[in-house]
Amino acid sequence: MVRDKSRKVEVLIVEDSITQLRQTEHILRKSGYTVRTAACADEAMGMLEKVKPDLIISDIVMPGTDGYEFCRKTKSNPDLRSVPFILLTTLSDVEDIIKSLACGADNYITKPYDEEVLLSRIEDVLDMAALPSNENEERSVEIVYGGKSYFMHSKSRRILQLLLSTVDNYARTNRGLVKAERELRNLNRCLEEKVEERTKVLMQEVEHRKNTEEQLRQSQKMEAIGRLTGGIAHNFNNLLTGILGYSEYLLESKLTEGDECRSEIIEIKHAGERAAELTQQLLAFSSRQKFKIRIIDLNDLISSLQGMLSHTIGEDIEIHLDLDPGVGNVKVDPGQIEQVILFLAINARDAMPDGGELRIKTMREETDGGEEGRPRCVILISDNGCGMNEDVLSHIFDPFYTTKERGRGTGLGLSTAYGIMKQSGGSMEVRSVPGKGTTFIMSLPAVDEPVSLVIESEDINGQDHGTETVLIIEDDSVVRTLASRILRDRGCTVYEASNGADAIDRVKTCGSEIELIVTDVVLPKINGPALMERIRSAGIDAPVIYMSGYPSNVVVQWLVSREEPFLQKPFTPNEFLHLVRSVLRESRT
Repeated sequence: MVRDKSRKVEVLIVEDSITQLRQTEHILRKSGYTVRTAACADEAMGMLEKVKPDLIISDIVMPGTDGYEFCRKTKSNPDLRSVPFILLTTLSDVEDIIKSLACGADNYITKPYDEEVLLSRIEDVLDMAALPSNENEERSVEIVYGGKSYFMHSKSRRILQLLLSTVDNYARTNRGLVKAERELRNLNRCLEEKVEERTKVLMQEVEHRKNTEEQLRQSQKMEAIGRLTGGIAHNFNNLLTGILGYSEYLLESKLTEGDECRSEIIEIKHAGERAAELTQQLLAFSSRQKFKIRIIDLNDLISSLQGMLSHTIGEDIEIHLDLDPGVGNVKVDPGQIEQVILFLAINARDAMPDGGELRIKTMREETDGGEEGRPRCVILISDNGCGMNEDVLSHIFDPFYTTKERGRGTGLGLSTAYGIMKQSGGSMEVRSVPGKGTTFIMSLPAVDEPVSLVIESEDINGQDHGTETVLIIEDDSVVRTLASRILRDRGCTVYEASNGADAIDRVKTCGSEIELIVTDVVLPKINGPALMERIRSAGIDAPVIYMSGYPSNVVVQWLVSREEPFLQKPFTPNEFLHLVRSVLRESRT
């Protein structure tokens, strides 16, 4: 008998995976089937008590009753025995096929399946079920697999259908394997062609990564050093403010030319100035100091250093200057450039332990093209010492790298000099031949502007007296006491505060009298700008001067505006009074 394909076929799908259920349901409904669904076997068996579908499709692995047992119970029910049953499974082992036969399934489909396979199997099963039934076709079959016996009573054609489906599955799998093998061979050929090329690229990438990691480590090292030097500079500058301030205070206000201790005080001041230069050296190395930029004549700067260089490197080394009159002017911090030349001269001296010649030459180098092509002022510093090999040259500007014996060098000098030149917009190169000496070549952009005038600060004794009331907020007692004394000696009324809480108390008691506030930027528990906001909220609008031992380009993150007056420690009494008078005069205009 041929199946009537015009009749709607009702299919019951039993699947615990909602995704799989919806997918199968969509395929069947699209193909014209009527679909019922159940999330488990127990729910499906309850539905079968009321309806008899034309086909059951069930997953095998489900919570509670599995698909094998569900099929077995359905086939043992006389009313449902004739309903075709298809099992869905992700399993494809021979034993799983045998279990499907043993439980009475009419066919099975292995997940994941194509839509075409699913619909083809359904049609085959429905066509087989429509054939006339012949009880004589029933066969009792025993199958032994893996040491286990499986018994089944089934129509031979159903067994044949299951076996054909199995063969079809394996044929499909085999075709897929053949196709995959062919594709794999093609991929292998392509891979072999690209391996050598890619290996070269990988080697380049590995080398680049090594360089990048080295740069990162260097950057991290420099950042750590920068943080350290910033803290050192802050503490040193507080101490140096007291040393330089009190020594100048004594020299200008208390000691006359005939005082016996005047020369000792001068030496103390000079020692403090050298310590301040050392602090600037550390900050230059870590790129944290703010340069005091002005326009200078390069030849004048070098000429003024000749005497200092002679004393520094010794009489057994001859110094020769070859200065080009047309070299021109540069825009730099002269103190920093002096420091670089001194570094290189000392380095040259160490390369000539038995004496030699140090030559300093300047020249103008004309170039073409845009901003980068501006004329350059070049300084060459040469010695005829021992020279350096290629290995030493490759590390010459690295921080802490030194060829000197322990205790004779820190390895900071040349790396600091290199950093100063870079920060000044210039460059530094080195050429050396072992046994024939070394030449350092420094280049700076030339400028057409005239040399900047240097205005000396007014003498402390020339400062006029005042009657203003000033609040000084400073946690360092040496700096606070010095600043207060300088102002009191000039006639000012001074209130002192060592922290934010003290300052707020002072404002509460005498806020209306305060005409100027001088505060450290970094204070315990609160920074100076934040403290000023609280003071302003109390109605005090007196002008403010910020001061700090940290470099100005570091403390600017705390400052409300870069236009606010800032006093860098260490400062001298003259510098302090000059800024105070300037701010007070401006506040009255």
